[in-house]
Amino acid sequence: MVDALMKARCRLEPQQRREQLLDTGAALFAEKPYEDVLVEDIAARAGVHRATLYHYFPSKRDLYVAIFKRGSKRFLTRVSPDPQLPLAEQLAAGLEAHIQSFVDHPYEAVTINRGALSDDPAIQAIIAEELNVVGQRLIDQLVAKGCARDATEIAVEGWLTPGNMRDEGPFGEWTGYYSGRRRPCLNLEITRLYHRDDPILLGAPPGRPPHDYSYMRTVMKSAMIHDELVSMGVPGVTAAWAHESGGGRLFIAVSLEQRYPGHARQVAHLAAQCPAAAYMNRYVVVVDDDIDCSDLEQVIWAMSTRSDPDRDIEIMRYGWGSKLDPMLPEGAPAYNSRAIIDACRPFERRADFPRVAQSSPEYLRGVREKWEHALR
Repeated sequence: MVDALMKARCRLEPQQRREQLLDTGAALFAEKPYEDVLVEDIAARAGVHRATLYHYFPSKRDLYVAIFKRGSKRFLTRVSPDPQLPLAEQLAAGLEAHIQSFVDHPYEAVTINRGALSDDPAIQAIIAEELNVVGQRLIDQLVAKGCARDATEIAVEGWLTPGNMRDEGPFGEWTGYYSGRRRPCLNLEITRLYHRDDPILLGAPPGRPPHDYSYMRTVMKSAMIHDELVSMGVPGVTAAWAHESGGGRLFIAVSLEQRYPGHARQVAHLAAQCPAAAYMNRYVVVVDDDIDCSDLEQVIWAMSTRSDPDRDIEIMRYGWGSKLDPMLPEGAPAYNSRAIIDACRPFERRADFPRVAQSSPEYLRGVREKWEHALR
């Protein structure tokens, strides 16, 4: 212990002493929250008097800012790109170097990422400078490779800080209603706004479906539901569709080739609770494989002619609902119920169920080809 103390109190060159104090401070700030670290603790750990510490850093805050600034400088040095590499490899090398800096300087990494003094102008200035330098390097590389500088229409830079709140909402949601209530949320303090001349902002603000937002969700959700049903090992599932008019969540149709009694109900219950469809699902309809489940008119026709409400509609209760549900009373738990509708031909009547009155696809194609000149 005496040897360690004597070693700590040995005379160092000014730059060596400064680095020692930075290392000691980083270790303590990594061990405890900023407000729990005392100047006396830092001086004692470094083996110096408080006066020596104050000589290099007038306050605890100045020491913390210096640690942050040193880490930023190391970061920018490490991630400096090699212009000879392709851009993707430069980004990968920079990321690897950044991670390696955490490994090489763990105390400093923990201290910086604790987020202490995140609203301090000095800390914000250091981070802003990092972003500017890294961003400029990327832009320079894009320009050097002949890429347009105005690839992005608009970009906003700013700060989110704890306690800086403003009331906002309610907002239009994918259900087609203004949901929730006005409440305090984090406020973004904008420091820079970048944009090209006459920027075009592309977006899909949620509103009454169907709209751009539900069209996007429908394609994604339908594929996810179908994949999950197939991956469960259930045979005969041919397609699934989360309909646009239900916001891509509320109304789901699945088509299948029935292979055994109870098959349709099995698929319906699984579709109602599979991870991709369980949230805010209200209706699940299963139809035979001669029905295009993405065509709402065909689905409604199957419901109207192949299901008996007394026999073919089941209700699941206490499902995974949402606070965005317009039917949910304010403050109530986010449960919902969901209807399972079996709109398939009864399994036991498949052989003698009335035939569908329609022309064959081949005949209809021939008519179109024959009269194409008149139907233009």
